Amino acid sequence: MPDLKKLILLSEGVTDLSPLRHASNLTFLNMQGTAAIDFSALSSLTQMKELGLNGTQVTDISPLAAMMDLSYLALTGTAVSDTDPVAHIEGLNIRF
Repeated sequence: MPDLKKLILLSEGVTDLSPLRHASNLTFLNMQGTAAIDFSALSSLTQMKELGLNGTQVTDISPLAAMMDLSYLALTGTAVSDTDPVAHIEGLNIRF
């Protein structure tokens, strides 16, 4: 999966994100409405620029802290209330 740059997962059937650990060059990921609960696999996606988590079960975005190139993060319809884990990312646009 190292060549994968963009991925759209729009299915409630998506629950396991662990295969994404190997998508090291992923720059765009939209996971709107997936049923995943554990987002720790995203911590290795350090090339990420745009990440859509709208309508997911995410509550903790600390796995995103190493995404220094992240410029857009969509969190509409999530239970995320603390954005401190990504506050250090310069130029990050967060949409609730």
